[in-house]
Amino acid sequence: MRFGTRSLYDKHTRQSAAKYQTQWPLFTPRIRSLIALRLTVIGVNLNFFTREIVYGAPSTQWWTELSSAIAGGLVVATVLTLIVTPAMLMLGEKERHLGKPVPLPNE
Repeated sequence: MRFGTRSLYDKHTRQSAAKYQTQWPLFTPRIRSLIALRLTVIGVNLNFFTREIVYGAPSTQWWTELSSAIAGGLVVATVLTLIVTPAMLMLGEKERHLGKPVPLPNE
């Protein structure tokens, strides 16, 4: 590889490094949200006033549906953000350049 030229490999290396650096800030709030929603998803009701834990109480029916939708949306959004989007971007780059060196921008 000549000095001063960019190749597809260099771009792929930069994209991979950026992907791994951005995974932690993306995963952390999603994982915390899924952990916080796990009791609501399975229908556990914590009553702090009477100090009871009730499974399948009538008050949890609406919240179970809502939390299941939120948890499913978080999982789908995580997969789209971290796997599908970078893969589609790289697929477009590979098809466009197919081994040709990427020209340097005019500085």
